[in-house]
Amino acid sequence: MQVAWVRLKSLRSEVSTHITFVNKTGREMRILWLNFEGDEVAYNIVPPEQTRRQQTFVTHPWIFRDLHTQERLVAGGRSVVCAKDHRDLCVYVERIPRLQWDPTSHCLYPQEFKELARMLLLCHRRMQASTEGGEPSALCVQFSTLPGDILLKLVEHSSPRGLPDIRVIEPCFLPMKPPEESISMYVIDRGCRARHLFADPATAAFA
Repeated sequence: MQVAWVRLKSLRSEVSTHITFVNKTGREMRILWLNFEGDEVAYNIVPPEQTRRQQTFVTHPWIFRDLHTQERLVAGGRSVVCAKDHRDLCVYVERIPRLQWDPTSHCLYPQEFKELARMLLLCHRRMQASTEGGEPSALCVQFSTLPGDILLKLVEHSSPRGLPDIRVIEPCFLPMKPPEESISMYVIDRGCRARHLFADPATAAFA
């Protein structure tokens, strides 16, 4: 299905209001306005635990970045703030939650890590097959008999730490009609194809 995308940008400057940004990140941050073309326009730098009251208009979106790393930040679980009416708005800006590994978030990790996880599961599957037709070593037997939930724990403990969970970030381009494929659907679809490779359903969902 073809999806038409529109760029997130300011629309009108009719209803004036104010947004107060409270920096709860523990680091210096910058607030940025998305102008009428959708480009980022740098505004105030806000020190940790400080506030800035910014005049704006209804329909004008604002985002926030760490001043030094340029990492996107969030307010109330959202990475874009836009006043809905003339009443003043106060938002508390925080860092994006860190990504926690599980089969549904696996597709968000770097490709190198995903390849390593896939190699581990393939190795497990092949060792299972080898124990059926020969005299494998004791190590092969021990590894091949590991249940799926233990393999998932191995992948979880080897996953990169400290990555931002980008699922909370609204894109700068928004679909006019919501796309049919979501992250969860993508994982399920990949799981259906992966069952040809892995016998254990617990490891098939993110192969």
